[in-house]
Amino acid sequence: MLQQRRFQMWTKAIQASSKLQQQITCSSLPHPSLRDTFSPQAVRRENEGRCLEGFTLIELVITMAIISILASIAYPSYLDYITRLRRHDGQTALLELANQMEQYYANNNTYKTATIATGNSSDIQSSNTSPEGWYRLIITEQSDTNYTLQATAINAQAKNDEPCQHLTFNSIGEKGPAKGSDESSKGALSRCW
Repeated sequence: MLQQRRFQMWTKAIQASSKLQQQITCSSLPHPSLRDTFSPQAVRRENEGRCLEGFTLIELVITMAIISILASIAYPSYLDYITRLRRHDGQTALLELANQMEQYYANNNTYKTATIATGNSSDIQSSNTSPEGWYRLIITEQSDTNYTLQATAINAQAKNDEPCQHLTFNSIGEKGPAKGSDESSKGALSRCW
């Protein structure tokens, strides 16, 4: 009888400790004042003495909708930023090429014989692409005293930067889109440079 009574006491103690542990687990949820601001069914459910935590389907759908709205706003802005960053590669390449043209003029007293990436001794630059590879560089007009340089977008930049595919720079420092192109009629100077 004594052993049976001890066994019952131990069983009750184990059940009590199990309930206490479950209460501690359930009470580890956010503070009651915060818990009440959410749906009690979604944040904390008690079912047959068990504490169930989780999200409802509607909460997941709302979260996905918010994420998709934010992504639809952020992604085009990101693409615009990348396009402007790549355009800077073409602008920098044109200005560096203009500096090399001026150096060539100081040494040879003419712009007319300067070349780009032909393998000749008159090359002012060994490559006809911009440093990061987003623009192809050419000398479109050249004489003894004048020149016009052009950077044409290539690869993904050609597809993403339609308004500013052709950047130009000449010997008197004028910047702009290529003459006669659609960009020049749109007044793209401020946008492209």
